[in-house]
Amino acid sequence: MISAFDPGASGGVAFFSDKIEAQNLPKNGNEWKLLIDKLRDCETIYVENLWSTPQRRHLANWVLSGSFHQIMMAIELAGKKATLVTPENWQKRLGEKLPKEYNEKKRRLVQIAKTIYPKATLKTADAVCMVAVLTRDEFRDKRKVGKETEEQFKAEMYLGELLNKQK
Repeated sequence: MISAFDPGASGGVAFFSDKIEAQNLPKNGNEWKLLIDKLRDCETIYVENLWSTPQRRHLANWVLSGSFHQIMMAIELAGKKATLVTPENWQKRLGEKLPKEYNEKKRRLVQIAKTIYPKATLKTADAVCMVAVLTRDEFRDKRKVGKETEEQFKAEMYLGELLNKQK
């Protein structure tokens, strides 16, 4: 299983094994425990690497930092390591130029995510897009060096088809 996290007060997490699933980030200890248990089954865990900016109010930067560190702690407690990915990195892999304005970009990402996973929401859209493009590319890279399994090849093709639907 592969997972991708979008940190933030309205962030989400998406998982891919044979299909995509997504959920909002946990809000309490019991939800975090369930997530940590699920992370133990993940082979790869991606986390969007965000940083504070002057455009965000200072409180929003603290909330984002807290969310990021909760995610990293959950990954650590699951005995796993995270791969950090910048928004620019995974967004350019979608294969289309996204709007620059934040709200327009978010609307477009929700549209794309819904073609991949119809239950995607504003909170889970980034994570859904991340897990789809990063998993597809991870399997493609394994194929290039002859290490992709037949199951991974089928998953790569499946994710490629889903991502092509949105174009």
